[in-house]
Amino acid sequence: MTSLTKIDNPCQKYALVSYKCQEENQADKSVCKDHFDIYKECMRQYREHLKALKKSSSSS
Repeated sequence: MTSLTKIDNPCQKYALVSYKCQEENQADKSVCKDHFDIYKECMRQYREHLKALKKSSSSS
């Protein structure tokens, strides 16, 4: 059985794209807003998924 702490963050690739965008644009966050928004939405969905997993495992 895999622990939740051992699961790789599926949003990591979006974080890396955001960081790369900042590096390429001298930290101009306005240029990278779309990348940040995608990352934030991914993390929101991931947290909801983890909550659901935790809830279902505690009710078993």
